[in-house]
Order: sequence, then structure tokens, then C-alpha cells
Amino acid sequence: MMEVQNVRFCQECGREILEDFGFCPACGAFYDKPRESGPVGSANVRTEQTTGPSETEQEAARAAYQAYMTQLTEQIYVNNMRITIVMLGIWVGLSAVISLCLLSGSGMFFDWVKAAFGMGSSPLYEAVIVGVSGILALVSAIICSQRKLWSIAFYSCFGSTVLTALLIFFNDRICIYFFLCGLLASLRVRNLRPMFE
Repeated sequence: MMEVQNVRFCQECGREILEDFGFCPACGAFYDKPRESGPVGSANVRTEQTTGPSETEQEAARAAYQAYMTQLTEQIYVNNMRITIVMLGIWVGLSAVISLCLLSGSGMFFDWVKAAFGMGSSPLYEAVIVGVSGILALVSAIICSQRKLWSIAFYSCFGSTVLTALLIFFNDRICIYFFLCGLLASLRVRNLRPMFE
């Protein structure tokens, strides 16, 4: 451990050490803690030399630290995968509801979709676009839950996003929501690639 103006850095990785744990929290390298000085002339103060941990202890600590970091990274990926699947599930549900309301052609639900999302100028085309988009999102969600065939999961999600952009030709306000949510979901699937076999 090096000290520069009361700032300590690890000699192994160069990161700043903020606490006196006796090892670097970044790489797990051991170092001697600074000794606290006792009262001068005290009979209880020992002056014997202390030795640092052995090489095997250092290796064991590094291995434990690496195992902890691997487990933490895995847990972060699992949580992100769950959130992504929930996002895709919401996409599928919303697509199904909007498609069914548009296909009804009239009535209270059709009027609700028209008022809330500005849809209904070409109900059949809009229902097909939103329905196919939902099917692609469903495919992506199923593949993500199985953690296989990453490219199909990603391109299904991205294709669903691009498909909803076609709603702009019908002056539908919801295309902005679908497009932004789809981009976010596509980025999440792309970043989850290490989770796939």
C-alpha cells in the first residue's frame, strides 16, 4: 500500500483504499493496517514485529473475493433478465388489448383506444401492426426466459420495435411510447447476452 498525502492506494491494482480492512476491496490484495500508537511509556505496549498473511491466505482471500464478485454479477444479470421479461410481458398484454379493441370496430373499447392513443383511422392495419408487434415481443420474452438463442430474442424484440414505428404513418401517438419502450427493451436484451447459452 502506498500513501500520498493521507490518501492510500493499493500497490497491486492502484485503486484508492478508503477503509482499513486489511485488504484492498477492489482486488483483494492484503496490506498491513496502520498501527495505532499507544501512550508513550506504557507497560502494556508490545513492540514485537507482526507479519502479514501468508501467500496461501492471500490466494484464498483473492479466490473468495473473485467468487463473491462472480456471484454478485450473476445476480445482477438474473434481476435484469426478470425485469426485461416483465417489460416484454406488459408489451404483449397492451398489444393484445389494443388489437382486440381496434378489431371490434366500434363500441366503448374502440372509443377508449381512439381517445387515449389517437388510434382508429385505419383500425385493421393498426390492429395487424400492433398484434404482430405483440407476437414478436412474446417470442422474445419466451426465448429470454429459456436463455437460449440470443440472436432470435434480440432481433424479435428489435423487430417489434421497428414495426411499431410504422404507426406514425397513421398519426398514432402511441407509436412514440411503443418505439421508446421497444428500444429500451432491445438494449436490455442486448446487454443480457452473457446470460444466454
